[in-house]
Amino acid sequence: MYNSTVSGTVVSGLGASNQGEAMTQHASNTLGALISIHYPAKPYFGLEFNYSYGRYTENYTGPAISTFLPNGTTDFQVQTKVTEYTFGYLITPPYTIFGFQPFASVGGGPMSFVPTPRGGQEEPEKARMTYYYSLGLQKDLSPHFGVRGGFRELFFKDPDFGQNYLTILKQSTTYEPMLGFYIRY
Repeated sequence: MYNSTVSGTVVSGLGASNQGEAMTQHASNTLGALISIHYPAKPYFGLEFNYSYGRYTENYTGPAISTFLPNGTTDFQVQTKVTEYTFGYLITPPYTIFGFQPFASVGGGPMSFVPTPRGGQEEPEKARMTYYYSLGLQKDLSPHFGVRGGFRELFFKDPDFGQNYLTILKQSTTYEPMLGFYIRY
């Protein structure tokens, strides 16, 4: 998982002491797991369900952070477990490209950011609506087993854990190259 960096000013209308000050948010890059259930009912119509899990650190930096942290430090980190539950529309065209069958999907669902017990700074859990698309190729190796590779991109608002001093309301992106296998029943 490769995560984008977003910057902005704290926009909270809830009276945060750092309102209007600049902040940058970036989640660390990490490996994760993705489980997808595909139901290709017809070549141009199918459904999919995705469950993914990753663990990384949300990094907040800038003048807005030094306002509420002691000693004027400008770095604040929250270790999180991130879980995605998305549903989507699946297309699997009835042709191959160099022996591989293409597929594409688009959909949405919630993504949950759960701070870890020790490194999560005692922040509360936060969920964000997430939208995604994916493109890829797959190849049957037997009637019930095959390999799949592709790319996914997810879009969501950066997590603020419900804290007015972390709210910049910027759109964040996660890029996910994927490589794996599938089992067909």
